[in-house]
Amino acid sequence: HVRGVVDVPFRQGTFAVNSSLPDAFDAADIELIEEVAQVLGDGFSRLADFHALESRNVALERTMAGRRRAESALGESERRYQDVVENLPIGVAHTAPDGRILYLNPYARRTMGYAEEDLSSVSVKDFYVHPRDRDDLIKALAEHGEYAYEHQFRRRDGRVLWMRGRTRAVRNES
Repeated sequence: HVRGVVDVPFRQGTFAVNSSLPDAFDAADIELIEEVAQVLGDGFSRLADFHALESRNVALERTMAGRRRAESALGESERRYQDVVENLPIGVAHTAPDGRILYLNPYARRTMGYAEEDLSSVSVKDFYVHPRDRDDLIKALAEHGEYAYEHQFRRRDGRVLWMRGRTRAVRNES
């Protein structure tokens, strides 16, 4: 028994108002119905935006959880690597091209007679009995990226040791 209908479309659907009376809606009623349809459309758009945001948040939380798991696994891997290097029965050294000592593992420190806190005041250049040996190493690293050697090195107490080793250049931003 519908005699009058105002049907206002909006992006997500249609807002319809029915009346059993003919010509039940005047211009002011239609304007109000159109405003209500606009508000409904805005509300549905916001709801859709909210659902999209909620979905993105869930995806972000999954990504962050995965990243936390990866960081934890990386930390564990680094701890295992550090444990291996710290306990190797061979010397491991990281030095800068200018001779600064960045790291000596405990075996290398004991062999050379230095405590960890001493390393900031010493240069790897101080270890070489013959400076030309270091020059040869620098040249070989520049040309080939690695160098096998058998050189004499001086311990902190002045004793001379023969050492055999291999050095490899690690090139990066720093």
